[in-house]
Amino acid sequence: MNDWYEQVAITQGWLMEPEARLLYRLASNLPPGSVIVEIGSYHGKSTLALCFGAQVSSSTVYAIDPHEHYIDEMADTVQFNRIDNQSFLKNMAKAGVGDILKVINLSSDDLLPAWRTPIDLLWIDGRHNQRSINADTKNYGAYVKPDGYMLLHDSNWGHVKKRVSELAGAGWIEQERAGTVSVLRFR
Repeated sequence: MNDWYEQVAITQGWLMEPEARLLYRLASNLPPGSVIVEIGSYHGKSTLALCFGAQVSSSTVYAIDPHEHYIDEMADTVQFNRIDNQSFLKNMAKAGVGDILKVINLSSDDLLPAWRTPIDLLWIDGRHNQRSINADTKNYGAYVKPDGYMLLHDSNWGHVKKRVSELAGAGWIEQERAGTVSVLRFR
């Protein structure tokens, strides 16, 4: 097991090992100075995989998550709240990724009016309701560079699965899959 993955593996979250390795590989193979955007961080399991890859490629990771209270509709027993932000920040500090990580404690909706930066890799794992999935893929997908990536977690279920199908009809191609992660590129 790689040192970077050992730190990811002990972090609370639902990201499986093949999914973490995919995030790391894609982030580490980006050109220097690339921009990685994560929507939905929870305790930072995927953030760490992206950050460790970004260290290899000299890229920057923007982690967008308001860490506000809500109950996810995919698993109504899972509640998210401000305490998750404390765990997230503690995990990032422990991993020492502060030099390449920009934490944004806003919702993707609230940040959107100020966002103007082209994106090389967009990782979407925020709220799983139809409105949020559609808005995040549409609004932030518009900033993905022509040679960039849009990745969606939990793409085997519900609104995310439906959205991946819709995006295929809108010019996005599913390039690969690992676990429940779909990797899309625009043709």
